[in-house]
Amino acid sequence: MKFLLILLFVIPQFSYGQGSSKVKKLLGRALEFEQKGNIEGAIKLHKKVLGIDHGSYQSANTIAGLYGQIGKFSDEIPWAQKAIKINPKYSMGYINLGNGYFGNGDVKNAELCYKKADSLDSQGPYAPYSLGVIEEKKGNFKAAISYYEQSISRDPNFENGYYNLAAAYANIKDYKNANKSILKVLELNPNAKDAQELHEHIILEILRH
Repeated sequence: MKFLLILLFVIPQFSYGQGSSKVKKLLGRALEFEQKGNIEGAIKLHKKVLGIDHGSYQSANTIAGLYGQIGKFSDEIPWAQKAIKINPKYSMGYINLGNGYFGNGDVKNAELCYKKADSLDSQGPYAPYSLGVIEEKKGNFKAAISYYEQSISRDPNFENGYYNLAAAYANIKDYKNANKSILKVLELNPNAKDAQELHEHIILEILRH
């Protein structure tokens, strides 16, 4: 069973503050570093951004996500908290804070963070998706399915939502709906190897039944 978490958010638009030209260049280099797998280098560059623009909650949250990506959840938590302190209404900050808690095994606080994120952004897919991950971790597959359905209803192109939805359906042996969901993942991303493998498994189960 594969549990997916949204750990990194560098896509949202950054609002350039002080030293905007230098900040823009640093962000570009940070993205290049990240794409090349140089996570520590990307983190250092985002810290430089914060040294120039103390109000860059996006960089603080990206640092959090990057730490989460490399499994340093105890470092993810304070950086997500920093992002939230700068901008208390930043829902993505609560998502990464929740991810940090979840990674450290603190499911209760993770759930509180995801619910807070949902209250701040009732249209985004990340909060219900993350709550679905928690329910799936608990073995509550029907509750997880409900959350995953909510995530894809908010964003019909949310690949991770469809993937986890397919896996959750497969866990309750509803292979028809599992196949429907995994085919949507492959429609969105035909080269997704994990989705291809899950699809093969689902087809085998359909043939057995």
